[in-house]
Amino acid sequence: MVSRAEFTLGQLAEALGATLEGDPARVVRGVAPLESAGPDDVSFLTDARYRAAAQASRAGAFVAGADVTGLPAPILTVAAPQQAMIDLLLLFHPAPPLLPGVDASAVVAGDARVDATATGDEGPPDRLAATLARSGETTTVALRELLATPPGGWART
Repeated sequence: MVSRAEFTLGQLAEALGATLEGDPARVVRGVAPLESAGPDDVSFLTDARYRAAAQASRAGAFVAGADVTGLPAPILTVAAPQQAMIDLLLLFHPAPPLLPGVDASAVVAGDARVDATATGDEGPPDRLAATLARSGETTTVALRELLATPPGGWART
């Protein structure tokens, strides 16, 4: 999927809780590794071993830790560069909204019923296990990978 998002470095600094060394009005349109980043991309330096690659990168901006200075483009300085990259990727490629309902591809037996004594664990829906009753037998069904975990995790209601 190609991202159509674009952000100013000032917007990214605010979203990531970063300190910006550079022009806050500069616009970036994507996220890319050091080796393939271009002037419209933000890249990241999470380990000092890759400093030479960062110096040679054509990236339009970098996300890096507090110990990094002197890169060839603006730097978004953060306390935890790896977490900031996850957050940055979610900004450029947000998860699709979760819609209520039953997917057209779902298959459930016509005589399947949820027993009145059915129980479920307290975890998020991607780890939900429910006890179902069918034809007098008790069956435990684990529902996995049905829903993606939304950014920020699952809210308890």
